[in-house]
Formats: sequence, structure tokens, C-alpha cells
Amino acid sequence: EESRAQFMPARDANIFAPLVAAFEQFAAQGDLRPGITPRIAATALVGLSHSLSLSDSLTGVEVDVPTLTAEILLNGIAAH
Repeated sequence: EESRAQFMPARDANIFAPLVAAFEQFAAQGDLRPGITPRIAATALVGLSHSLSLSDSLTGVEVDVPTLTAEILLNGIAAH
């Protein structure tokens, strides 16, 4: 519990805060869909990249995680 108490503020300050700030800029430019807050966008980015990285390591199939993460977030998973 103590390590979690130390980890969470560090994670927020070093990972989420910069991402939220970036997504706030995107939102100000009208680049985020209505209803998607900068915090939700940052959480989705971190969660998706983490999940893809874990999947990559479990399956042994190499994936360009940053590119795939960006493509999924920006374009979804449906065929176009």
C-alpha cells in the first residue's frame, strides 16, 4: 500500500500530467471529439499502449506499439 501511495503521484506527475496537457491543447484546437476529456484521452493512450505492449510480450509477435496505439486511437478498429 505504501509503494502504491508513492507510485500514483509520481505516475500522475510524470506520465499523465504531460499527456493531459498535450490533449488539452488538442481540445483547444477542436481536435478531440465532444465528450472526450483530455484526462480520458490520456488514460486511453496509456491503457492501450500498456495492453498492446503486454500482448506483444505474451504472444511473442512483435508489434510497433507506438504506431499501432496511435492508429487505433486516431482511426479506431473498424475497416474503412
